[in-house]
Amino acid sequence: MPNKFGVNTEHFAQTLLYHLMIESVYQNTHSIQAYVLYSSQSTQSLRKTAMEPGMKEKLIDLRNALIAMHLHMAFHPKSENFILDQLGIQHFAHAESYTKRDAILLLSIYQTLLPHEKDYFKEFTGFIAREQLISKTGRAQSQYIEGLASLWLLSVTEKRKQHMLLSGLRMIEIVSDPQDYPILILEETETEVHLANFRIGDTLVLYRQASALQEQIFKATLIDIQSGKYWIRLRTRQFPEKLRSADANWNIEHDFLDRSFLYQYQNLCDWAKSSPHKRNLLLGIQKPESLKNDIYDLHPETPQAIRPILQKILNAKEYYLVWGPPGSGKTSMVIRFLADALIHKCNENILLLAYTNRAVDEICEVLDWIKKDSGTDYIRIGSRYGVQEKFKTQLLDEKIKSLKGRADTLELIRSTPIFVATIASMQGKKELFELKSFDTVIVDEASQILEVQMVGLLTKFKRFILIGDHMQLPAVSAQTELESKIKADSLRKLMITQLNMSFFERLYLQCKSQHWVDAFTMLELQGRMHQEIMEYPAKMFYEGQLSILPDGLNARQKRNYEDLFKLKSTEFQKLLSKHRTLFVPSNFSENIIGSKTNFLEAELVAKLVQAIYNLYRDNGLNWNEMSLGVITPFRAQIALIKQQLHAHVLPVANQITVDTAERYQGGARDIIILSTVITDASQLTQISSITEQGADRKLNVALTRAKEQIILVGNPDALTESQHYRNLINDYTFLDPNLVQIP
Repeated sequence: MPNKFGVNTEHFAQTLLYHLMIESVYQNTHSIQAYVLYSSQSTQSLRKTAMEPGMKEKLIDLRNALIAMHLHMAFHPKSENFILDQLGIQHFAHAESYTKRDAILLLSIYQTLLPHEKDYFKEFTGFIAREQLISKTGRAQSQYIEGLASLWLLSVTEKRKQHMLLSGLRMIEIVSDPQDYPILILEETETEVHLANFRIGDTLVLYRQASALQEQIFKATLIDIQSGKYWIRLRTRQFPEKLRSADANWNIEHDFLDRSFLYQYQNLCDWAKSSPHKRNLLLGIQKPESLKNDIYDLHPETPQAIRPILQKILNAKEYYLVWGPPGSGKTSMVIRFLADALIHKCNENILLLAYTNRAVDEICEVLDWIKKDSGTDYIRIGSRYGVQEKFKTQLLDEKIKSLKGRADTLELIRSTPIFVATIASMQGKKELFELKSFDTVIVDEASQILEVQMVGLLTKFKRFILIGDHMQLPAVSAQTELESKIKADSLRKLMITQLNMSFFERLYLQCKSQHWVDAFTMLELQGRMHQEIMEYPAKMFYEGQLSILPDGLNARQKRNYEDLFKLKSTEFQKLLSKHRTLFVPSNFSENIIGSKTNFLEAELVAKLVQAIYNLYRDNGLNWNEMSLGVITPFRAQIALIKQQLHAHVLPVANQITVDTAERYQGGARDIIILSTVITDASQLTQISSITEQGADRKLNVALTRAKEQIILVGNPDALTESQHYRNLINDYTFLDPNLVQIP
């Protein structure tokens, strides 16, 4: 499409598309002018563009064709004339050379697949397309629009109800670095607390308070949160001087990127172009091979309890799955001594992955121990903004700063036997596989990772070891169980039934069903929960196989709770110090039925916290941020409980983490108070995460955060409609809320 403006064809089309977008949002667009700046040109660098006759229609036709293609992949029945089954090389005869190259490669890969493999490819293509669509536009049937479109379609009130907006922020400092993007420091100014669901590492849009349609929008990343202050790193080096005023108020909202979906499509293609043996292995059709039963000389500090498991893992030739319940030493013991053996006994190059930066930090603690013990160094892949300060020196970017050139960098990469990263960081650094060959990959938190986020990555290794717990919270997907149900009979016969199931869970269930006992195990010892707290999760979620540590190591897990508290002045304190598992019924007002807040329950929780703190104080026991935590399902209730903690003038209010089960996963406290909030049985689905086998994973996460005591607070009429909560209430000791008196 040549044009008279001297502008590159793609750039010209892009400016016209921007013009069409602006037209669709604003009423009056007559005054809009579009320019393209070519900064490398010494003359005529700024070039004006305008709509040419017929161009608008051509671009809209092209846009509509792309949308139709996306909707086809997302929703068209995969067994009826699906586009991948209809396309041929002839359809790309007139395409650009690079487009034709990529299309021919995709078609050649797809056409070599067997029928059930094509079903797999098509089903997951549809899943990714639907996830991508929801991230952009939200759901038509939802009360509020989600996704990127919410930026301009929702009001401030609606965004606050959904906890999607952080408003009224004031800019207090701009940190500029010639080698990096600017960092803005903003602080809260509004007296009213507006709870928002932002966490470190989130991608953001930032704009001055008014409207996202009236102000320039900046793309950014949240890199730190401290005491009402937010550190935000821009994704551009330019920040206009006129916007640096401290008088302006700023808003932040979530951003949505397509990059993660691109990685998922690439993962699917990487699986499809792998060998037939590897594809069968990953589909659960091919039984994994084992090596001969070699006995490896493990590190002398390796605990006796995990030595047989490590021997089995090391003798697995292709893969091994480790089901690790809470507190079972997945990272501190299994990964620690497994990585040591792979490096020093098997002479392998290994990659360690996890879903979250927090888990990767825990792995780095283990790798630091190996480094100190043997001198074997490691490299971390990722951004310095997602890494604890003490691990930043291990980042690849930091290690290559002192090197002289590419040869030194290549030597560093090839000579370092251990790499560690999050799944997301590794997906963005796949060129590493062109520079270095890895023998084994160990994936922690594997049960939190969707199949399409992992299946292609695993083709790049001789062996993979997955460690996870499918009885805790599942991988995150925007689609419901019904939407994620696989329809292809060829896959359902293979026990591939849910698109939103983690790869770990699917393969574990397949191995267990086929009795491939050399490919999986469960860690049966846990050192976190007291044995009384452990009883219910062990029975309901871990097949009755979970146990406390062996004699000599389990004194804390068996001790009498009363022994900790010599001074017990009230009946309530006597009950509180005697029982480790308690149920406290809460009251509610009729006008809050169905609400996601419960004031009376928040007040009761605050009183419980104060009473427990007083009991600790009176008995001279140490209290810190690990002493007690509160888990509650709704963000609005989090804010309410925090308000009540401060209203009771608790000196330790700031030491108590109040959060959801999702955010608590991976953590632990001595005492956990579980505030369920709900007042009607219809709300049970909102506080549960039920597996196909009927287990409530969200409840399991909450219960297994507690080391010494768990206190369930809730409305018994609503909760007992759930078999899980009914059993729990029957098992726990009843504590009359009227006894909770604060002197």
